[in-house]
Parts: sequence; C-alpha cells; structure tokens
Amino acid sequence: MLLADIKMPVMDAIALALAAERACGLDALIHDVLTKPFTLAELRQAVSGTLAAVRPAGGLLKAL
Repeated sequence: MLLADIKMPVMDAIALALAAERACGLDALIHDVLTKPFTLAELRQAVSGTLAAVRPAGGLLKAL
C-alpha cells in the first residue's frame, strides 16, 4: 500500500506510484484516492477497502 501526498518536494504522488509500479510490478496502480481534507475515519475506510480488495482468499497478504 502506498500512502502519499499528491504534492511533494521531489516528485508528486503520481510519479511515485508509477515508480513503485515499475519497481514492484504492481497489478493495479491506484485503488482509491482521498482528497483533502479527509477524516481519520475516511482514511481508515480507504485502507480497509484497499486491503479487502488485495487480500487473497486465504486471508494472508503477500509481501512485496
């Protein structure tokens, strides 16, 4: 899971996601995007949704 701000000093989050995709061979580049301001509950919901989307049937996450 990659959690990053869209605006960062060296590269933006899109460039970071593309670099991570190239380095790790990720199947899906972006699952969810939160816009600021967001609440902690919204962040937790997004993380839970992402984990549910990538969790294999056996319940264990594959480490990259």
